[in-house]
Amino acid sequence: MVGLEGFLDSPQIIVWLNSQGRIGWANRLAQEGASRLGIEERHIPSLLARRESPLRLVGAEPPVTRLPYQGYCTLLIEGKPRRWHRFFCQPYADGTLCFGMDVSDLYSKALAYQTTLEVLSSLFTREARFEDLLQHVLETAVEVVPGAQAGSIWYYTGEQFRLAAQVGFSPELLGISISYEEELKWYGAGVEAWRQGQPRLLRGTEAILRSVQALREEHNLEVGRIRELKVTLCVPVVMGGEALATLNLDNLEQPDAFTPEAVAIASHFGLQTAVLLYGVLNRRSLAELAHTDPLTGLGNRRALSEGFARMRAQAQRLDKPVTVIFWDLDGLKRVNDQHGHAAGDQVLREVASALQTLLRHGDRAYRIGGDEFVSLHLDLEGEEHPLIERVRAALPLRISAGATRVFAPMSLEEVLDQADAQMYRDKPPKR
Repeated sequence: MVGLEGFLDSPQIIVWLNSQGRIGWANRLAQEGASRLGIEERHIPSLLARRESPLRLVGAEPPVTRLPYQGYCTLLIEGKPRRWHRFFCQPYADGTLCFGMDVSDLYSKALAYQTTLEVLSSLFTREARFEDLLQHVLETAVEVVPGAQAGSIWYYTGEQFRLAAQVGFSPELLGISISYEEELKWYGAGVEAWRQGQPRLLRGTEAILRSVQALREEHNLEVGRIRELKVTLCVPVVMGGEALATLNLDNLEQPDAFTPEAVAIASHFGLQTAVLLYGVLNRRSLAELAHTDPLTGLGNRRALSEGFARMRAQAQRLDKPVTVIFWDLDGLKRVNDQHGHAAGDQVLREVASALQTLLRHGDRAYRIGGDEFVSLHLDLEGEEHPLIERVRAALPLRISAGATRVFAPMSLEEVLDQADAQMYRDKPPKR
């Protein structure tokens, strides 16, 4: 291989495959990699065809059909971290000479975008739990970002940061919350950096102490493998200067695990997570509009149909009765005629407020018509009358009410007909 000795210290991977498809010569960087993977004497084309191989062919132009080969191909080298190399191959001395360049940064960014597109697509093609979508994003980030072994995503609910996804810690942590102020304090790089989404690294004892403090001040619980942290990388997930979540990636073995390249790739995942959250929030807003009465903020008839199905299924699981109360405001037309529709709208809002305030936790209220409301109650048997009287006492106008109990085969329409009939029996006689 006269003439190749000058490439020994090249930053590229340089390999010559002989006519039998084995490594006949390699520069120092390639030799080290081949030794680490245990492929020095292996038949490379057959390795690429095996699923369990440490080498995987992810693309080739033109396709690799025989040796010697001329063209471009991309190999995935399995490991932690995973690496992608783009090779230019040329026939040489009865074999194939391959020059490889590390393109892991580009492939990692592409996977970040691909993951987001997949998750965003799922928002419109199937119903998926919000937490499951975030878990998919996190798992991909831990797999793709060099140095990441574990991680978590905390999303802002509007009041607190809630742990929605985790890899490598304890599932028991899912659902716990800390305040906005505590999350910002744990981030520790300042408000301006926080709002700009700048990544922050914490290493060693500082990473452990600050993490344990943030959790235990509120929860007094075991915190998975947090005491094993060697370095944690936090990326604020920001949209329009507001933090929607935080993406945290962790290494439990090496304090210097996250290189500048890894931080850059993690930042791309932060940007993609922001796009995802923005899409989820918009979808939720549209769904809420479709299920909400705009005047009172209560659920509408569509929301009642869905809520009834959920509560009936819950009642069957728990072997509890469901009660439906039909409410009809008396005298709303008189208020509209004498004081205007603005006054009538205010009375309707007061009915909604009374129902939201006085119903028990777990009960649900809906506005299904002009002055008609419906409420759903699990295991209310025997308490209907006291509840109706409490609502009446809170309103400026009398409200008629009729309650009926749901039996398993009854449809929502049948239940409403029965409750409506009971409500009309409750109305005061006309004068």
